[in-house]
Amino acid sequence: MEFGAGSLSYDMKKKLVNMLPNTKIVNTWGSTETGGAIFLIVSENPDKLTALGKPIEGVEVKTVDTEGNEITARDIDTAGRMVLRGKMQMMGYYQMPEANAQTLVDGWLYTNDMVYLDEDGYIYMLGRADDIINVGGEKVSPVEVENIAQEFEEIRECACIGVDDPDGILGKVPVLYIVPEGSAVNEEELTKFLAERMERYKLPQRYLNIRELPRNRMKKLDRKALYRRWEENGDQQMVNEVVQNILSRRSIRDFTEEQVPKAVLETILQCGYYAPSGHNMQTWKFTVIQNAEKINAFRQIVEKVSKEKKVHFYGFNNPKTIILVSNDRRNADGIQDSSCAVQNMMLAANSYGIGSAWINALMTICDEPEVREMLQGFGIPDTHIVWSTVVMGYPAKAGKELAKKTNVINWVE
Repeated sequence: MEFGAGSLSYDMKKKLVNMLPNTKIVNTWGSTETGGAIFLIVSENPDKLTALGKPIEGVEVKTVDTEGNEITARDIDTAGRMVLRGKMQMMGYYQMPEANAQTLVDGWLYTNDMVYLDEDGYIYMLGRADDIINVGGEKVSPVEVENIAQEFEEIRECACIGVDDPDGILGKVPVLYIVPEGSAVNEEELTKFLAERMERYKLPQRYLNIRELPRNRMKKLDRKALYRRWEENGDQQMVNEVVQNILSRRSIRDFTEEQVPKAVLETILQCGYYAPSGHNMQTWKFTVIQNAEKINAFRQIVEKVSKEKKVHFYGFNNPKTIILVSNDRRNADGIQDSSCAVQNMMLAANSYGIGSAWINALMTICDEPEVREMLQGFGIPDTHIVWSTVVMGYPAKAGKELAKKTNVINWVE
């Protein structure tokens, strides 16, 4: 199995090695100008997964400084521009003499890639020269940050770019775009994880959730697209954690066996009753159930009655916690108040890395005798309509971002 450098994440390389122990897996690096020039037999070098590999026979590689002088590059601090020579390289760009003069010098092909070579001769890519982040005079490789961050179990994949320091001190600072495995990443734990594995100046100053990383037609990371995204709205999101939380929340219906801690749940509930309430009536009630037997009994009754009454009931898979949000039917603002409270709770849960979803069936069938009897057992007054059942727990898998309609905003001039 052969794949091109940059098309697979570090984490996926590790998974392939473990999943296919009898398969020869090869990483290939090449370019339009060179063709395949550097190879790594991944399956035989599990300790070199972050390397591009070694030059194949007939290919020479060296590193040069900004002036074109050959240097010995052994780590990120001494990294240089990669230069290659071999029969595989191009003769030149068609009718582009100026570009040829810059790229082809004395038979050597000059790339814009910053690399270093370890003692075994393996080549490590730090990124394009213009992607290297200068943090107060220190070089930061976005690729190095990404490789380390992708070891964090809550990250599916990520990409690092350098942006202007908002404090105007360091010049540039790293930020990390993240595709989480679940609905969100625990930022405190991630920062702790990274701080134990890299120098402080390399730590991302901000984490930004993203549905998927932009890639070009070769499936390589399109870092320029991330820069464009940052220029459009990144700086606003960098200073606004509330916006980040809202944009990253997804409906989660499959959960792990881990229960939501009571202290965290109390904070989530507090966010619910701090929601706005029409005329400040606050006639709502939040009924919390974490007992597995009672949750299962609740499910059986609601499923049974929903089927009888032909009411759609779905998404109630294996929640660890359910919150029944009810309100007095005599309150004309009851459903609005309940909706605001539910949204507050789901956003608060998301900020803690806890998944949630809104189940609707009860608002239609809560007055059916069998259901009402169950609700009475939970202490919910007969005057209350259960407007929402919030299912909650730690995500077993990532939620999907659903398509958003684009014609819902009407600007009145």
